[in-house]
Amino acid sequence: MKKLSIAIAVLDAAEALKATLASVNEHLPAGLVDVIIADGGSTDGGAEWLLKEQPAAHLILGPDAGIYDAMNQMVRRCGTSHILFMGAGDLVLPAMAEVLAVLEKTHGADSESALHIGAVELDGNRAAGVPALYPARWDSGLWWRHVTHHQGVMYPVQALLKHPYELTFKVLGDY
Repeated sequence: MKKLSIAIAVLDAAEALKATLASVNEHLPAGLVDVIIADGGSTDGGAEWLLKEQPAAHLILGPDAGIYDAMNQMVRRCGTSHILFMGAGDLVLPAMAEVLAVLEKTHGADSESALHIGAVELDGNRAAGVPALYPARWDSGLWWRHVTHHQGVMYPVQALLKHPYELTFKVLGDY
């Protein structure tokens, strides 16, 4: 039974998406992971590549109202207990397989509401000044610095179904 959905919202980033999917395939067991990709109407050939090369992925193709709308759509398509949002260019760390093994072994209501946090590694195409690695953290430093990035959080799907991303707020809603 699949335990985690990897949800990737993308727009005109086909090459970065390929790197992300390669890291998912390299580090996570296919039998435990579902891949959901929302392509918001790319013009770089990414949607065509997805249709041809990613037949097992759940695809949402076409225009959306932005990244948070795409994230809400992917949550609604999710068939697993947890979801991990990644961007094109985000890479799965090998240690993520260990966290996934914990999800595989846990059962019951508590396991489906637990939040799991891991580190985030970005590929070499990141903006200047953006670090390559964000370590997993959940400590008092979160009060004065950026919080844990969404790419490092395995969210319980039921929580996001009850409280979807609000599209009217003009803020970074995924923190």
